[in-house]
Amino acid sequence: MDMTNTLNQMGVLFITLIIGYIAHKAGLLSPSSDRILTKVVINIALPCSCLNSVLSGRVTISPNEVLIFVGLALLVVAVPFFVFYYMPNIMGAPRSDHGLYRFMIVFGNCGFMGFPVIQTLFGASAGFYVALFLIPYNLLSYSLGIMLVSGSAVRSVRKLLLNAPFISSVVTVIIYAAGITTAPQVILSTVSSVGGVMSPLAMLVTGSTLAAVPLKEVFTEWRIYPVTFVRLIVCPVAVCLILGLFLKDSTMLGVLTAEAGMPIAVNATMFSLAYGGNETLASKSVFISTLLSIATIPLIALLLL
Repeated sequence: MDMTNTLNQMGVLFITLIIGYIAHKAGLLSPSSDRILTKVVINIALPCSCLNSVLSGRVTISPNEVLIFVGLALLVVAVPFFVFYYMPNIMGAPRSDHGLYRFMIVFGNCGFMGFPVIQTLFGASAGFYVALFLIPYNLLSYSLGIMLVSGSAVRSVRKLLLNAPFISSVVTVIIYAAGITTAPQVILSTVSSVGGVMSPLAMLVTGSTLAAVPLKEVFTEWRIYPVTFVRLIVCPVAVCLILGLFLKDSTMLGVLTAEAGMPIAVNATMFSLAYGGNETLASKSVFISTLLSIATIPLIALLLL
């Protein structure tokens, strides 16, 4: 595991966020462009990243391991919701923000940052694990997640299942199950290059959204810090120690641990913009947790993995 590459990758992501912040201040990005770029990330770039992971020809996981991993991924995402459900109450957060705080505890930046960070830690083929992780993650994110941020139930099955991240994850698994491990070079090059813009665009949008908040106010919401501590430290340590008791596959354990320690999901901001949540609080939280993750992800990788 090359820690220098990991640190470099975290630095690149955070600097890209800063560029988005500056671009907004310079008038190059705006709330309307942020919404358009969000759609590009979710509906085009992320699906291409999923496809690229399975078409790389380096996937060796067995069908039984696929089922085990998806089941464990579901637990990694869902269990913190119940364990830390009353944390917003204990912190005395405004009732209108309870759902958003719970979202930020449960959902890390598992796709946008998960792909580049995990592939840096475990190699390109580990991107397939990320695609698998995104199946339960997206199913919960686009149902429970939207309910938490918006404060209302998702009444449409279409919203729950017919979204690009979930469909692309399922298609990726179908391609794997069919034994398709490669494609014409023009297809491989296309999904690789388009998927490669996912993380930069996502961080540019986050930085641009944050630019609407005075910088002096970014660090003043103290409740963000205990939530960030749970997300970056408590969750990955718990996952590694508990699953490490019986899970012997080091790559599988490493990916689950790393995904559990990702900073607060950019979707906190994107869903707040789309469904009327507190986008200011979401943007502050994404900024702070991403900043701190530059140190915590390499530290978790070094100490636990």
